[in-house]
Amino acid sequence: MNKCITLLLINIATCTIIFAQQGLVASGGDAGSTTGSLCYSFGQFACATDSNATGSVIEGIQQIVLSPNITPVTLLSFTAKLTDAQTRSVLLQWATAAEINSGHFAIERSAAATGNFETVHEVKAADNSSTRQDYYYTDYLPYTGNFFYRLKETDKDGKFTNSPIVEISLYSDKNISVAPNPAKDHFEIFTDNKNLTNGLQYALFDLSGRCIIQGRITENKTLVNISNLPRGIYVVQIIADNHAQQKFKIIRQ
Repeated sequence: MNKCITLLLINIATCTIIFAQQGLVASGGDAGSTTGSLCYSFGQFACATDSNATGSVIEGIQQIVLSPNITPVTLLSFTAKLTDAQTRSVLLQWATAAEINSGHFAIERSAAATGNFETVHEVKAADNSSTRQDYYYTDYLPYTGNFFYRLKETDKDGKFTNSPIVEISLYSDKNISVAPNPAKDHFEIFTDNKNLTNGLQYALFDLSGRCIIQGRITENKTLVNISNLPRGIYVVQIIADNHAQQKFKIIRQ
């Protein structure tokens, strides 16, 4: 009596599928009995002996290993936020949905999006995780002007992946000034680097906090007309990335 059996074994932990197709040949007995025993080892072979048959059956196992394109770390987000212009601090936050064999994260910074990135800090990763992991780091020494961050994730086997680049703008008193002060009909906002004007805005407030004038800074010198405003003290805010970078008090004569 000849009989063919197909056996499929799946190792979920390693994403390995073991496929076995055995040809059972019995001589002088019934190989279909269920009283026999089966011993097997992944990646090797299976040996089955039917105690009720007069012959024995050797069953070979063929192993097929699938290598799916699995991302070791699933990055949900990576953000940079200016938290305090006075202390020049930037909060970097990121989160992962899952991690497999992850080693560490390196926070890298550059003065240009396509320039050379330098590592400013490393954070240990979770190794293996199937739940959300949140990370953060505060950089207290950002460059002045427009600068860029990226996250480099390195696995334990040395493979690495870079995150998308995020941009932050930081300005200081050395980069921006307001004159004349006191002013009569107008004042001007000066920047010492035209590249710093990218995404830069200004807003003029009275002492009650009401915004009176606002606009974009597009040149090294931006004129603000205040000829129709009452005399008094006003506050000029320089804004980048929706955050106030600097404040100047100005007197309207």
